[in-house]
Amino acid sequence: MEAHTGDQPDDAVIEFLHRSGLIASGETAEFEPLAGGVSSSIWIAHSPDRSFCIKKALPRLRVAAEWLAPVTRNAAEVRWLKAAARILPDAVPRVLAEDADLGVFAMEYLPPSSYESWKERLRHGVAEPETGALVGERLAKLHRSFAHSGTADREFANDATFYALRIEPYLIATARVHPDIAGILERLAEVTAATKRSVVHGDVSPKNILLGPNGPVFIDAECAWFGDPAFDLAFCLNHLLLKKVWVPAAEQDLLRTFASLTRAYLDGINWEPPRSLEERTAHLLPGLLLARIDGKSPVEYLNDEVSKDTVRRIARKLLTSPPDRLEDFAAVWHQKRSPSTVRRSPSIAQVRARRVWDSRGRPTVEAEIALDNGLTGRAIAPAGASVGVGEAIAIDVDRAIGNVKNEIAAALRGMPIADQDAIDDRLITLDGTPNKARLGGNATVAVSMAVLHAAAAAKREPLWRYIAGGAEPLLPMPMIQIFGGGAHADFALDIQDFLIIPVGASTFAEALLMTANVYRAAGGLMRDRGQLRGVADEGGWWPAFVSNAEALDTLVEAIERAEYRPGTDVGIAIDVAASQLRRGLSYDLRAENVTLDSGQLVERLSGWCDRYPIVSIEDPLAENDHDGMRAFTAKMGNRVQIVGDDYLVTSAARISAASSLGACNAVLLKPNQAGTVTETAAALTAARAAGWPAIVSARSGETEDVTIAHLAVGWGTGQLKVGSITRSERTAKWNEVLRIEEALGSSARFARDFGRR
Repeated sequence: MEAHTGDQPDDAVIEFLHRSGLIASGETAEFEPLAGGVSSSIWIAHSPDRSFCIKKALPRLRVAAEWLAPVTRNAAEVRWLKAAARILPDAVPRVLAEDADLGVFAMEYLPPSSYESWKERLRHGVAEPETGALVGERLAKLHRSFAHSGTADREFANDATFYALRIEPYLIATARVHPDIAGILERLAEVTAATKRSVVHGDVSPKNILLGPNGPVFIDAECAWFGDPAFDLAFCLNHLLLKKVWVPAAEQDLLRTFASLTRAYLDGINWEPPRSLEERTAHLLPGLLLARIDGKSPVEYLNDEVSKDTVRRIARKLLTSPPDRLEDFAAVWHQKRSPSTVRRSPSIAQVRARRVWDSRGRPTVEAEIALDNGLTGRAIAPAGASVGVGEAIAIDVDRAIGNVKNEIAAALRGMPIADQDAIDDRLITLDGTPNKARLGGNATVAVSMAVLHAAAAAKREPLWRYIAGGAEPLLPMPMIQIFGGGAHADFALDIQDFLIIPVGASTFAEALLMTANVYRAAGGLMRDRGQLRGVADEGGWWPAFVSNAEALDTLVEAIERAEYRPGTDVGIAIDVAASQLRRGLSYDLRAENVTLDSGQLVERLSGWCDRYPIVSIEDPLAENDHDGMRAFTAKMGNRVQIVGDDYLVTSAARISAASSLGACNAVLLKPNQAGTVTETAAALTAARAAGWPAIVSARSGETEDVTIAHLAVGWGTGQLKVGSITRSERTAKWNEVLRIEEALGSSARFARDFGRR
């Protein structure tokens, strides 16, 4: 950076340096001002024994327009530098001291002789794809670690600062200059502000990337914010595109560097589907390009009107016809393709809803999304018999349908169908309650899943492939009910589900065949004993047993009668649904006329695990019995899968909390518990961050809708639970996975380890 004369630290900064011990008592230092930044005063301090950097935030930024920002932003930068150092120590300078109230901190000085500015290298026409790949790889690793942190969302809740430094001066200010496309820019601002995925650096530009001996080093993170990582990727790529206008001789190398950075970054994503982030990046990029001409912080190197008009012309066209792929974006920018030839994401034209009927003869909501290209997608909301306290609330069906046809339809009309996150975020914001109580969870989940179907149709892809987003799909191990119980069978037996997992199967088709054999064998045993009473809600045999243990004994007999080895070929799973057994601080096993306290229930379930080949237990303790759940997990967690259903209600926050508590080691994923597809995906991300397997699950009240079959395959959860192997609302899901297995052919992968990845 250049020397900036007449700029010396004030007495408060000098006192801070003495107080922190960076300048010893009685010593003096020389301060070399640095220019180039607009938001802070920066000096190199040369003391007798060392050199270091000092950074003090400015309340008014050094730009022509009035641009104010809180000086406390330096505290966020310090937090980011320290956190990033724990992830990639070589990727950031070390913090030496800080004073948050003063808005100043000191960090190690990285000399230009060893740490060249990437901007300076690009200025001289040196654009190396290898460097782009390293930047993309490191940025993805930082985002990945922050996305899986359980505390980053609170530590970097800097919405006001990010708005002041990035949203308003870039997107909103530019919208005022271009009123004819202001709606597009304001929508980009809205989506960016609402998307919460990871910690964003906020200023990933070549001037803030130093090329050190151990790889790229990121500096100047005063905009650090828990939000949309697509902003960082777009911000960096934006500069590579602008350099083409600045250094036209380096066009081809810049294009290759753009591609290598993009590829390395997208390959490092595991917190959300890469394609979703790529689409948000591609849609945001033209807004940032236009902002660097007409926003509050125009780039200093494009100062002739010809260059500015070139950027304006292409950016405006890309804003009105945004591509979904960054490869297409780069091709348009480098004038190898016209914006009109890039297929844009269709948008929502209509949102319809109707009353349909579920497997229990009860009404539910079907939503249908019609796109502006004539394609449609529809989905049906399921309903549960065993309902967790924290799950999304299903309201009166007629009211929910009215909400879809009116308020939801008006809010979603015109939105790009490919932006599932933004659509779901709008549903969440529109509802405004923590549990979808206003619009209805049955309304939001039907719409959210219908959007997913319509988006896949727009891409001309099967739903499972669209969900996979380029990742390798995985066929799930089925968990299938043989005997019903609990709320599924009028509490004829206490335990809600007695299921099998065909652990010895080598394909999904074989798993279903094995299950059918066991199901028929169980029915034959009950018929022989005069116990056959029909089927329960989810298609399993009605449990005409005198005790829970008798059901388990009969299930083992059925496995053997079908000529399989219990525990080797076929394992047992049970859903205790213990919240329904809870009476005060006790558990009533009414079928056995026994009342147990939490510890006694833990011992009884543990005894069953010793006696029977049980490999998975769902909700062994009640949703409010945290001590009991933790005790059972500590006792049995290394032997069996302990699944949270009512206990976790498909909530990312609850999963993270339970993992920290040591309660459960797996999660059941039910889209209607969360209320949207995006929130369900967030729960899956939280489970994977905890190292837990996940099971996509149906509900008691089901229909012909097969969305969950595609979610299980596309997300690669490794397990699927939809009830029994009878009744068409259940077999519709199983048969859909069979079709997917056939479509995959020799490339089909089956989760023989039932989800423990």
